[in-house]
Amino acid sequence: MTTATPSNRSGFDIILGNPPWERVKLQEQEFFAQRDPAVAGAPNAAARKKAIAGLEDTNPSLLAEFHEATRRAEGESHLLRSSGRYPLCGRGDINTYAVFAESMRNALSTEGRLGVLVPTGIATDDTTKFFFADLVHTRTLRSLYDFENHGMFADVHSSYKFCIVVVAGATPTDADARIDFSFFAHSVAEAMAPGRRFSMSPDDIALLNPNTRTCPVFRSQRDAEIAKAVYRRVPVLIREARDGKPEESPWGLTFLRMLDMANDSALFRTRDSLEAEGWTLNGNHFKRDGDRYLPLYEAKMTSLYDHRHGNVVGSDDLASLSGIPAVATTDGQHRDPAFCAMPRYWVSEAVVREAVEGTGWPHRYFIAFRDLARSTDARTAIHSVIPWAAVNHKTPILLPLGVDARRHAALIANLNSFVYDYTLRQKIGGASVSFFIVKQTPALPPEAYDQPCPWGGLASTAPTLLDWIVPRVLELVYTSHDLAPFAEAMSWNGPPFVWDAGRRFQIRCELDAAMFLAYGVDRASVEHILDSFPVCRRYDMERFSGKYRTKDTILSVYDGMADAMSGATPVPVPTSRTIPAPAAAFLPATQAHVQHGRAAAYVTLLAATWAKPVERQAIEYGLVLMLNDALRSKVLAQLRASAGTDLHSARPAVAAANQAPPDAATQYVRGLDTMLGSLNANGVLRVTTSSGPHGGMQRVELGANDRAMVQTLPPADQYKAREAVAAFEILKHNLLRLDSFVPAAELEFTVV
Repeated sequence: MTTATPSNRSGFDIILGNPPWERVKLQEQEFFAQRDPAVAGAPNAAARKKAIAGLEDTNPSLLAEFHEATRRAEGESHLLRSSGRYPLCGRGDINTYAVFAESMRNALSTEGRLGVLVPTGIATDDTTKFFFADLVHTRTLRSLYDFENHGMFADVHSSYKFCIVVVAGATPTDADARIDFSFFAHSVAEAMAPGRRFSMSPDDIALLNPNTRTCPVFRSQRDAEIAKAVYRRVPVLIREARDGKPEESPWGLTFLRMLDMANDSALFRTRDSLEAEGWTLNGNHFKRDGDRYLPLYEAKMTSLYDHRHGNVVGSDDLASLSGIPAVATTDGQHRDPAFCAMPRYWVSEAVVREAVEGTGWPHRYFIAFRDLARSTDARTAIHSVIPWAAVNHKTPILLPLGVDARRHAALIANLNSFVYDYTLRQKIGGASVSFFIVKQTPALPPEAYDQPCPWGGLASTAPTLLDWIVPRVLELVYTSHDLAPFAEAMSWNGPPFVWDAGRRFQIRCELDAAMFLAYGVDRASVEHILDSFPVCRRYDMERFSGKYRTKDTILSVYDGMADAMSGATPVPVPTSRTIPAPAAAFLPATQAHVQHGRAAAYVTLLAATWAKPVERQAIEYGLVLMLNDALRSKVLAQLRASAGTDLHSARPAVAAANQAPPDAATQYVRGLDTMLGSLNANGVLRVTTSSGPHGGMQRVELGANDRAMVQTLPPADQYKAREAVAAFEILKHNLLRLDSFVPAAELEFTVV
């Protein structure tokens, strides 16, 4: 550090430094790596803590040294957080470089300048967002030049990113002062090259990262301009409350970080230990006496639209590599709808239920993404639908609670698109896709999918964008039986789709082209965006004779769609001709509008009164029949004629259904009989039934406020009741589906 004479206020005129880059929190593995490799090499945190406790007998002096190091680290952390000297950087998992940078800045004179060499995370990470936001707000940040370490520092890994930050001691007089940036440079000359070096205003940063005001990461001025244009058209997923404005969350999105691989490792069981206790493997679930252990999904088991990307078995060393499964799934395995990806660990289903219980998530599937990703990977935004299972902290879960289930398909298509990926990777300076980053990424709002598909022909006859997207996402996602709940939520009544790599590629290109158009990205910018994925380009060129197949196909579809939108072509753009899948397997939509609380009560009651597993279609029939007297009479008359049973004395049919696999007719006859007999003169539905081996009482009540109340004991039955309501959340948003024999014209009714 060099100093000069202070000027207008006490402080240094020039501060230059390269502070230490060390986490303050004690890292157990690092501490024991040289002192006791056996402790450092424990398979998980729970085993390591047990090994550390065992040092009291085997090596008490080392244990004392560890306790002293832990006490010292905790004391340092407490000082940095609580002393008041580091209000901006004394937060979260503190790194010494951040508090050094804050101290250096505070030591500047009014006319001073700070030049500091630190990790790029100072501008992009959540723990330093207050410091960077303050630099931007006070307009004292003058420049930031980011570098990738390709041979610049021999002792630092080549993937590590660092930057040179220049800070002024006081706010400049120029109110429109702009900040100079350069990213991903490999040398000083490259950082200063035309096109690589660009400038942004504080308002630009607020537009691109409205919540954190952290720094977006652009490779060029062109990237910055494209991104700003996108953000002006498309809202972010969650705009946090700020400056007196309430939070805006179009998707009603919340996040779930279910299980931590270190802190929750005591809950994890291995295959050997479960089999030794008599548990039986069924698919990738273990079962015994009605209880289940669910697979623990890790990020490397998933990929784009694929929850069976790989098995995490075999070598722990190999399985720990980012994004690389120990055993990759073959095409043959993918084509087997019964094939399940195998994890390293299993977790009791009760733990999963407890984790989901308070979220309000009603479905038996999750939308997950890989947290472990870099902006230099082939793809950064990697989302998949995974079955009801345990999920680790590097596979966070998105819960769009504010929309109906079919819109989940639209959200997945959006988040897996190249245009979204392009905006996401501009925010990542390290190797983590954190919640704070995802919140401020631009995504089309739910209502955007209600518009007529712009390349689908005349607006009066064109499907909505949602109807165009759903069958494509469904075919990509539903390739195995374990995602049947997702298929049901999409109103799909058929089997899983065959895994066909060529067809899947075409569908994904169609979805990507659609998203480029929906985001309003012009063709030249589409080309630029696709060229910004060098790993994808290199992969294609190696496999397809020097052609960037992905780019060529997306542009071809994009051009066809654009022509259809402009009227240059008389018919909708040619796409995968057999999409959507056979229409007979989709339950056709009606015009029915069902008030949520009443529908929830009806469905809950129907589920409670059926002793055997209930088919989704049967419940939907029953619901419509309950709400429409004329249609009920007609359809029940058809059933009576076919079954030869007088429905006024349907007890024999109900009894027979208890002894044999029930068909749709007997199931909803039972449900209707019980439900209709339980409505009192005031239209209040109040039913109490006995359920569960311990005779727990389940109460379903619909009062004057049209809200369903479900109270159940024991807890296991309470969960079943909620699940029954949740499985048919689709009813809430006018998406009741019926079989084709029901005349749609007779279903135009509204329940208020």
